[in-house]
Amino acid sequence: MLRFHPLVADDLEAAANWYDNISPELGIGFRAAIDSRLDAIELRPESFGVVDLRCALLASSDFHT
Repeated sequence: MLRFHPLVADDLEAAANWYDNISPELGIGFRAAIDSRLDAIELRPESFGVVDLRCALLASSDFHT
């Protein structure tokens, strides 16, 4: 089970909306990349660095075509 800072949902939604404003496809891709990365963290948490918490970077190439 993943736990998040209370502001994470707001930040992700703001980022997704920003990409939506550029291109709906980018917004969809961003959301899919986030879902994929969160799934990966749940399946293999040891694969991600720990800095008082686990961190996973999301590159624009993960969702930008």
